[in-house]
Amino acid sequence: MIALGGTLVGGVLVQATAGAFYGMGNTKTPTKVSTVLYSLYIPIKILAFIKFGLIGLAVSMSSYFLTNSVSQFWLLRRKLESKAFSTRPEPSLEQNEPSFTLD
Repeated sequence: MIALGGTLVGGVLVQATAGAFYGMGNTKTPTKVSTVLYSLYIPIKILAFIKFGLIGLAVSMSSYFLTNSVSQFWLLRRKLESKAFSTRPEPSLEQNEPSFTLD
């Protein structure tokens, strides 16, 4: 059970970072990251199971989830920093409000 601890923590963090991407309308990034890492970890999981049994499989699953969460968090942070320092001006709400004058 201890070997699967990273699966719980990593799974929660992946849900949080993927939800943040989805909230920004970006569904491709978390899907691509998860797909690539899952594909890379398939042979690692097989080798870990052959060499160390169920404990090896549990540790490799935990490392997959933690790697996935760190990767998505890093990409999310880069995305948010690039938006924060964007030179494009944000639309102002004051321009859309009608102006009333009392004469």
